[in-house]
Amino acid sequence: MSNLEVKKDWMDYTNLAANIHQSIKLGEISNQLSQLTSINTAILGNMNNLVNIEVYKLEKEETEKEFKQLIFNLNKFMKNKHEDPLTITLLKYGHCDMMNSLMNNFQKELKSFEDKEYVEKIIDGFDEYSSSDVDLNNLSEEEDDVTLLLSYLIFTESITAKTEKLTDSKEEIDLIKSQHYTLMQTWTYGSLNKHFDKIAAVHHISRLPLRFSRKSEYRLTEVWNMRADQYINKGKEFQIIFKRDEDDIYIDFMRSKEEYNSKAIMWLFGESFKTKIDRIENEILPSLIGKKETNKQELSKEVQDSLNTLTNDLKKPNANWINVEKNLLDIIYDTNIAIQGPYQYRKQVIGD
Repeated sequence: MSNLEVKKDWMDYTNLAANIHQSIKLGEISNQLSQLTSINTAILGNMNNLVNIEVYKLEKEETEKEFKQLIFNLNKFMKNKHEDPLTITLLKYGHCDMMNSLMNNFQKELKSFEDKEYVEKIIDGFDEYSSSDVDLNNLSEEEDDVTLLLSYLIFTESITAKTEKLTDSKEEIDLIKSQHYTLMQTWTYGSLNKHFDKIAAVHHISRLPLRFSRKSEYRLTEVWNMRADQYINKGKEFQIIFKRDEDDIYIDFMRSKEEYNSKAIMWLFGESFKTKIDRIENEILPSLIGKKETNKQELSKEVQDSLNTLTNDLKKPNANWINVEKNLLDIIYDTNIAIQGPYQYRKQVIGD
């Protein structure tokens, strides 16, 4: 895999910028433009999905007003023609495919010919930028600006892969913890059953009521149903410790916040409920999630550091393409129609 491929493996922003800068010196900008085309193709699938799922229900008056305002703002934006290569590159590789896909999907839902014409003008405007030829290899005197622009486009569109890994890692860690104990909180029958469903999705649960109810059908776990009833009905905070027996998970202890350091429990079991929780957190969980937690923290820091570096770099130059990007993102975010998804990281790093 080339060091410019970021679709599958993560690339830190600073490394990405260094590679792009080197490509400029070698006259190999086409590598990055090809990468952007590939990324945009993947995003287009998500954009089409977004529009098709929402269909935006333009027949509703409030949504129709939002849409009319959106196309008015986009038409106003498109009246300003840009000729500098970097701004054309931004629009060509950063917006044309997505905006045209969005407008084409919208157009299918429109009934007013006036609205259709407005949308057609927007499509034509982006098509014009899309068909423009830009020779970035000849912009040698603006190497830093070219590097920043391409890094911004590739990095912000590819960061989703990293955040998905972060989400998956957090969910995996949370699931492992959930199989050992619940949080100490006020529970309802619904929230507690939801927790049981979550851990039952991975392991078979025995000696544990799959559903808590006032009329329990689980005689073997009646004591836990009675105790849960008491805590839930009185609005008490309580916590459950689970025990593993091969592939089974079942309730080991259940205590309220007031009983956390109960002397009676210590007399019966030789240790407090809190001591049991501490043993899980300090002895059992580290062996199961220690490395996962470390990887998650490193991943999170890497993402944040990269975003911060890119944000700071974008503040330095007073480039036209940055101002154009801010104006277009303002339009995209100044609507209640849900079209912001593909642009969330751009807005985050480029600011207002």
